[in-house]
Amino acid sequence: MRTIKFRGKRVDNGEWVYGNLIKMDSEGSQSFIFPFYEHASSRPCGQIIALNSIAIIPETIGQFTGLVDKNGVEIYEGDVMHWDSYWGWYVGYENGAFRRIPLDEIQRINWEHYTLQQEGLETWEVIGNVHERSEV
Repeated sequence: MRTIKFRGKRVDNGEWVYGNLIKMDSEGSQSFIFPFYEHASSRPCGQIIALNSIAIIPETIGQFTGLVDKNGVEIYEGDVMHWDSYWGWYVGYENGAFRRIPLDEIQRINWEHYTLQQEGLETWEVIGNVHERSEV
């Protein structure tokens, strides 16, 4: 079964929070994450218990891809990936799939639109995200 979860930066202190996403309006200007209860595996039928909602910055919302990098780090939308001494890619959602997308707009003109599953992630590494890298 695929794990569906999101992350976003808190409005109050800028820290990342992970859990279920709730958007209170169609524009997403009021977005909240309900963190997962840490001991969900001990609940009957694997229930996940939502605690207090946390307001998040809508622009920082990213969905978990269901994949991990070569170090076992979970990959989310917006993550910047390093491959073969080049970090010019970020994870985005395009045409119904999670893909690596060039950070440089010029490179996007002729780049091949492979999904993350086609990339062979055993050599890729998450090195940051587009919300925290000054070079991006």
